[in-house]
Amino acid sequence: MNETPHLWRNWSENQPRYLQYCSAMSNTEQSATNIEVVQNHLVSNWVSIGNVTIRDGYKLNMPSDIPPIPGVYRIIATKTGEAYIGEGKNLAKRLRDYQNAGYDPKRKAATNRSVQGWIYNLLNERDDSVQISICTEAHILGADDSVIPLDFQQKYFRTLVESLTIFNHKELKIVNKQFHKS
Repeated sequence: MNETPHLWRNWSENQPRYLQYCSAMSNTEQSATNIEVVQNHLVSNWVSIGNVTIRDGYKLNMPSDIPPIPGVYRIIATKTGEAYIGEGKNLAKRLRDYQNAGYDPKRKAATNRSVQGWIYNLLNERDDSVQISICTEAHILGADDSVIPLDFQQKYFRTLVESLTIFNHKELKIVNKQFHKS
């Protein structure tokens, strides 16, 4: 099995589309001497929707054309390679939650505030640019070449794509709290 993810880039309508191929292997122990290995591939379609900018104060501007549908998102600092990867039932609402979450460097921050602060610091203090990509379609390619579409209305499938995206992008510095390396 190839352990490194493959990334293909196709250009269409002046926006990069990414197809991420991830190998997923599950071991199901049926007895002490019988282990079943199932090999499938996750194929997720990524579209770049634009960059985040600073509006005023700590407030941010998200790209204007975020669709109000379920999916997974990547917020990536282009210079440092830092990334925050998340999922949402409504991508437009979820990403706009970061615009004015009440970030103040003197206050303890919950997730929305800390992500807003992280983006603000990248843009303002570290002179980085921050790009957002979204995935609203994905499927599993079975060993027999069967295609199983993932229904992003179900949180389980969004979380699956989110987790495998984090796992398969070892080149990124993931800033999600649950994935910090100690």
